Amino acid sequence: MIDFCTKCVTPNSRPRIVFNKDNICNACINNENKKTKIDWSIREKEFDKIIKKINDETKNDTYNCLVPWSGGKDSTFIALKLKYKFGLRPLLATFAPLIPNEIGTHNREIVLKHGFDGIYFRPNRKVARNLSKRFFFL
Repeated sequence: MIDFCTKCVTPNSRPRIVFNKDNICNACINNENKKTKIDWSIREKEFDKIIKKINDETKNDTYNCLVPWSGGKDSTFIALKLKYKFGLRPLLATFAPLIPNEIGTHNREIVLKHGFDGIYFRPNRKVARNLSKRFFFL
């Protein structure tokens, strides 16, 4: 029998899902904890202190953070926010996908035109394939 979370309808067939006695999944519980048990204003002040220290200690012509960057929406959002909201100078680092696609390549090119520098690491393809296969079957 498949059970579902009473809040979000996630089924118990999802990997690593756990339900409490009220049939609420661990993802919903974690999400609620983020809203109620974390003081985000304190976290933001702590982060601002870190950013200020980084900017004070680095010269304007150097990178002062590294962003693992796929060209997708999440890593691009982080890179843009660090640069434009927090004034950091990120270096974007991409580990080449085994099967590159046009959209990812296009997205990376567009972002680099916004004044970012990027490193595109292309490992030995045979080694990368073997590692990917090994990790897939773990």
